[in-house]
Amino acid sequence: MLLVTEVTAIREGRVHRRTATEASRSESRPRPSSVRPSSRARYFIVSQRPWRLAAGTLLSVGLLWLAARGVSWAEVAVALGSARWNLIAVAAGCVLLATALGAWCWRRLLVATTVPVTLVGAWKILVIGQFLTICVPARAGDVARVYLMREAAGMPKTGAATSLILEKVFDATTLLLLLGLVSLLVDLPAPLAGVRRGLAAAAVLLPLAVVALAWRGTGLVRLLERQAHGDGGWVTRLARHGETIVESLRIIRHWQGLVLMQAGYLGVWLALAGVNYAVLRALNLDIDVPVLAAFVVLIVLQVGTSVPSTPGKIGVFQYLAVLALAPFGVARELALTYGVLLHVVGFGPLVALGGFWSWTGLAAKRRAR
Repeated sequence: MLLVTEVTAIREGRVHRRTATEASRSESRPRPSSVRPSSRARYFIVSQRPWRLAAGTLLSVGLLWLAARGVSWAEVAVALGSARWNLIAVAAGCVLLATALGAWCWRRLLVATTVPVTLVGAWKILVIGQFLTICVPARAGDVARVYLMREAAGMPKTGAATSLILEKVFDATTLLLLLGLVSLLVDLPAPLAGVRRGLAAAAVLLPLAVVALAWRGTGLVRLLERQAHGDGGWVTRLARHGETIVESLRIIRHWQGLVLMQAGYLGVWLALAGVNYAVLRALNLDIDVPVLAAFVVLIVLQVGTSVPSTPGKIGVFQYLAVLALAPFGVARELALTYGVLLHVVGFGPLVALGGFWSWTGLAAKRRAR
C-alpha cells in the first residue's frame, strides 16, 4: 500500500512538473496580440501600396505622353523596321556580359561563406534579383538576393546585405567618375545638372562612411561587446551583426582589392554603355552621334529610373531616352524608337533568364518537398 502511494505521488509530481513547464512555455511565447500590428498600422501598411502604385502609374503615363507628343508614328515604324538586328544581338550580348562582370565582382565581396559559391551560381542569383527589381516595385530584387545568397552560401543575412551595400558604394563612385568626365565634355540635361551636387555629395560621403567603418569598426564592436555583459540582449545581437559587417568590409582595407573592385564595376558600366551605343548604331541615324551619347544616356537612365514608378519603368524609360539624346540633335521620332528598343534589349534578357531560373528554382523546391 505504501509502494502504491509512493508511485502515485511520483506520477502526480511528474504531472505537476509537466503542467508547470507547459505553463511557463506558454507564458514565454509571444502572444498574437503582442506581435500583431494594430489595425491602424495594418491599414497604413496596406494602404501605402495602392497609393504608391497609383502615383507611379500616373508618373509613367504622364512621361510617356510627353515622350510621344507630336511624334510621327509612321517614322517610328520605319525606324524600327530598318534597325540592324545584328547590332541588337551585340547589345543583348553586352547585357549578359555586364551581369556576368557584376556577378564576378559580387562574388569577391562575399565573406564568411560556409559553402563555396560558383560564378554561375552568383550570376543566376544576380539575374533573378534584377528580374524581380524590374517586375516588382520597392527593390524586391535586393531583398531576394540577400535571402537567396544566404541560402546558397550558408552565410549570415548581415554579410549578404553588406555585400550589396558595398556594391552600391562602388556603383556610386563609378557614377560620380563618369558624371564628372561627361559634364566636362557636354552640357547635361537641366534636371540632371540640378541634382549633380547632391549626387556628388552622396557619392563622396557614402564611401567615406564605409571606409571609416571598415577601419574603425572593430573598436566599435569591442565597445558593444563590453556593454553587452553576455546577457544575450539587443546589444549582444547588435555586436554580433556589427562583427559580421566589419568582416565583410575587409576587402576595402587593402588598396589592391579596392582598386580591383572599382575596376570591375567600371567594367560593368562600360559594358552597359556598350549596350546603349550598339542600339544607337543599329538605328541608322542620319547624323553621326558620338560615343559620348551612350554615356549620357547611361547616366540619365541610372539616375532617372531610381524614381518609383510602374514595374518595368514603362514611360519613364522612354522619356529619359528622349531627354538624353536631345543635346545631340536626335529627332524625337528616332529618340523614342531608341528608347523602345533599348528598353526591350536592356530588360528582355534579364526578364527571360530571371523568370526561367525563378520558375525552375521553385519547381525544384516543390519536388524536394
